[in-house]
Amino acid sequence: MLAVRQMSWKSIGFNMTELELYKFVNDNDCEWHWNYDGHLTLFISHHYLKDFCDMLQYSDFDDGGLPGEQRLCYDGSVALCQFEEVCEIYDIEPENVFPKEDN
Repeated sequence: MLAVRQMSWKSIGFNMTELELYKFVNDNDCEWHWNYDGHLTLFISHHYLKDFCDMLQYSDFDDGGLPGEQRLCYDGSVALCQFEEVCEIYDIEPENVFPKEDN
């Protein structure tokens, strides 16, 4: 009988880290802001959507996709509203990547 090794997406490198997110946001000049209600919104240009998706787990697109709201903006960018919920999935402290006092 042939033994099949079961692998998760995390085990083959599809797991966004705080450092990867920080580099992505800064290298791609992503706009972001903390809303008056305490929620984080991240804007990703359509040029960088594939790169962003490559940092996520494949299963994040199951059962309705990412948490929070996603909105397509006029310029083709995508607004990821309540992005702190995505950070929570990956054990990322959002304030380490998106300082509240800087924006």
